[in-house]
Amino acid sequence: MIRLIASDMDGTLLDENGKLPVEFPALLREITGKGIRFVAASGRQNASLAELFRPFPEPVILMSNNGAFIRTAEETILCRSFTKEQRVLTEEIGARMTDGLFIASCPGSAYALRPAGRSVEHYLSEMVPFFEKLQPIDSFDGIDEPIINYSACDFRGSEKHLLPLFEKLKPDLRVTISGDVWLDVSLPDVNKGSGLRAIMKYLGLTSDETAAFGDYLNDTELLAEAKYGFAMENAHPDLLENAGYRAPANSENGVVRTIRRLLDTPGSFDVG
Repeated sequence: MIRLIASDMDGTLLDENGKLPVEFPALLREITGKGIRFVAASGRQNASLAELFRPFPEPVILMSNNGAFIRTAEETILCRSFTKEQRVLTEEIGARMTDGLFIASCPGSAYALRPAGRSVEHYLSEMVPFFEKLQPIDSFDGIDEPIINYSACDFRGSEKHLLPLFEKLKPDLRVTISGDVWLDVSLPDVNKGSGLRAIMKYLGLTSDETAAFGDYLNDTELLAEAKYGFAMENAHPDLLENAGYRAPANSENGVVRTIRRLLDTPGSFDVG
């Protein structure tokens, strides 16, 4: 029996306009009433997820920053932060970006580097959905909060313009393409799969009782950790190839439709 459902947000649960499906509130009430816990698993900042789910009285576990920070309404389950040495390594690479935006995320805030001689205002205006609390800053040196994740955004494309630069951090740090224009840097043992394991341990559940949904490469471990791992039809080709199951595209309300099918027909996973 499914007792835990984890879903990525952008490109997965959210529609093509970045909105929750209109059927989601009723579904959340129903699964909560059945004792099923829901996890919002995202590369977004915790504050952004908290704002997204603020209207709902049902408890939602928020896994932000690709598994680096996990929080319920009452307590923090997990917080993994960079050492000073890891910060120096990452920030030296980020400073070499010739275009785009470089962001350091903390548990309660985020900072966007504003490099000298290069305007990033057009990037900052697009960050609101992903970073509820984003402050432009001239240098990361003054950040005295724990940094749990770094993100880089380049509208020209992440695989071509960001990955060649940041992959120099491997294997000391984890470098992941998390969207068409996004790349994330995290601790080497931190990902959505490790975050899901922490949540399962916290709740006393197993992978056999877990379903997960995702669309991009930063969802790889999330889907692998759940017995029922669904890649969206709109997912990255590599994720589609390796996932055990498929769900309809996010533009077709795939997560809600698949959860509904799991509830109405237990044991049925022919959703391709």
